[in-house]
Amino acid sequence: MGQMLLTLGLSTMELRDTVVKNALETTTFKDVESWLAEVFGQSMLSKRKKLFAAADSNTKIV
Repeated sequence: MGQMLLTLGLSTMELRDTVVKNALETTTFKDVESWLAEVFGQSMLSKRKKLFAAADSNTKIV
């Protein structure tokens, strides 16, 4: 859902060529990822995956 929030601007403002061009030239995917992490943090699914991956690596087969 986080990345979909960025599409709200598409329906709430009139996009002009210059706005789109400026956004594409000045914003990187890394910027968007950083913003998402800062605003929303880690998703529940990624927390679960990390937890279960750690549990699997700590499990010893005897």
